[in-house]
Amino acid sequence: MNKINNLIKKLNLQDQSKKILYRLMEDIHIGKIQEDMIHLNESTLQIGENTFERNKFAGIFIVAIGQAAPLMNDFIYAELNNKNYTKPIRGIIFTKDKVNKKFVGFDYFTNQTGLTDTLIDSPTYQVISSIETYVKKKFHIIVLLSDGASSMLNLPEFGVSLPDNIKLNETMMKSGLSLYDINIVKSHISKVKSGKFIKLLHKFSCSIFRMSQDISGNNLKSGICSTQESTYKNALNVLRANKLLEKIPKSIIEVLKKGMNKLLIDTLKESEISSLKINYLTLETIETALNNIEFILENNGAQVFIEHADFDVNINEAVEICFENLILSPIKSKASSACFIYHGQIKINRDFINNEGKNQHFCLQLGSRMLKAGFKNFELMVLSSNGLDGSSRYSGAFINESMYQDEENQILAEKSLLNYSANSFFKKNNALIELGSTGAIQEDLVFLICQRAKKIKKVKNV
Repeated sequence: MNKINNLIKKLNLQDQSKKILYRLMEDIHIGKIQEDMIHLNESTLQIGENTFERNKFAGIFIVAIGQAAPLMNDFIYAELNNKNYTKPIRGIIFTKDKVNKKFVGFDYFTNQTGLTDTLIDSPTYQVISSIETYVKKKFHIIVLLSDGASSMLNLPEFGVSLPDNIKLNETMMKSGLSLYDINIVKSHISKVKSGKFIKLLHKFSCSIFRMSQDISGNNLKSGICSTQESTYKNALNVLRANKLLEKIPKSIIEVLKKGMNKLLIDTLKESEISSLKINYLTLETIETALNNIEFILENNGAQVFIEHADFDVNINEAVEICFENLILSPIKSKASSACFIYHGQIKINRDFINNEGKNQHFCLQLGSRMLKAGFKNFELMVLSSNGLDGSSRYSGAFINESMYQDEENQILAEKSLLNYSANSFFKKNNALIELGSTGAIQEDLVFLICQRAKKIKKVKNV
């Protein structure tokens, strides 16, 4: 939470706004969910449910896969350093998009590099090869899995080339095999699908963390933990019964025979799920997050308005809705502050560069609306929780009446609204808010906080 605390100290906000913003961000930050994952004392190292002698390993190797891989890795890396872990920390990150913040000793792959001409160059091969290498180096492996991990992992069993795998798929599709039978064969040819990757991790005694929104019911068996009750023998029989053995590459048959002789890891069975030692990190759902945040804000003296459905309106409609609920209602109720929360996208009828700046534009337009209506001594913040990805550099901005006191700022505000370039106004006034990824909620939530808005005499109808 130091990052958030330091940020809020830098912002030129009123004390009550700082208090509300801090409590708000504290509740939705990923650190709240992942706290106490790592314990370190003079003799032991505890990671999740696993406890080891502190000096047993030569170091820690982190494997992070999925949409939230960089975020989860950042937290684990920071936790190890905060707990004074002095041995080497290395890792490999396989995620959806380009990673800007990189650590020394870490390799990075994106989903775009998932399809390669040779299997040895594929990110999945690099992940498995790195795990095997660092196990031999006596490192303990921490594996962090989040949404998208199962779809990103793709690798045939060693010995099956990429052309062989393509030939197998084409042959099965042309033969008229059912999807059920095709999946039986494909799951046994893959080195990672149908729970094989999880079983491989257990073979190496890895500490596994899985980030999920829901760990109830069948979710335990989905994605990375999906089961396949069939065997290598079943897969071979499917091909034999449909007279495909002579039409497919010999490498496929050799792999299936190796599996029958128990030389390869088999698919995950239903009966094996209970033995999986996976630490689950539950993400908040939108509804849970909104309820928690509403409770916190109301206990800090704010009046709260929540749009539980997607806030699917254009920018002008959004400004009027918020002006009525966020600005006028607190005055009538004599609340010192108010917060309006929504998720979804506001339509601004114009494309922004890199899809950034919507919160800032909203803030500037609503602030200008308040000024024209005769308000003074107000402070308004519009910012987003930035979900898992933190894809936008700036999460939002804040504005107050003092920013309009010089003529140059007034002209810049008007131009910024016309040109959809609100960032230029807020940069000049040092009022941009940069939080980065907050992570605990998969979808973005947007918060509008209005503090101590006072009307002059009568609100103008503008």
